[in-house]
Amino acid sequence: MANIKNLQMWDDICNDSRIRVRSEFFGIRTIAIYVPPQSVVDAETIEYTQKDGDRLLRILTAPREELIKTIGDFRPEPTQNGNYLLEIARSRNSQFAALLLMQYKQLRYEAVTPTLVFEGEEAQVVCQMFQ
Repeated sequence: MANIKNLQMWDDICNDSRIRVRSEFFGIRTIAIYVPPQSVVDAETIEYTQKDGDRLLRILTAPREELIKTIGDFRPEPTQNGNYLLEIARSRNSQFAALLLMQYKQLRYEAVTPTLVFEGEEAQVVCQMFQ
């Protein structure tokens, strides 16, 4: 689990009206909550190979109405020192997911997608891809 405050998409998450952020333990721990069902949002960073990252990029940039068809049975395999890095923040009930895909370029990871937010059935399908 990654610290949600350390994500590159942290500002986007904070500015989302569906997310409430609160501090605990004298400001040491930050918790994000998906407001409608009051579900805690967990964050994770996952590295992928060039092949899986390229396919993930095609999925995330496909039209929303084709999301389920585009994903199909794709389940990317995490790797170490991957060419792609995915930041994912998802609610524990899988009704909310925010993703930011980055690619390693010029000695650092650079975003290749904006922060993408999914809710409801779309979020469930997206979350299943990473389980």
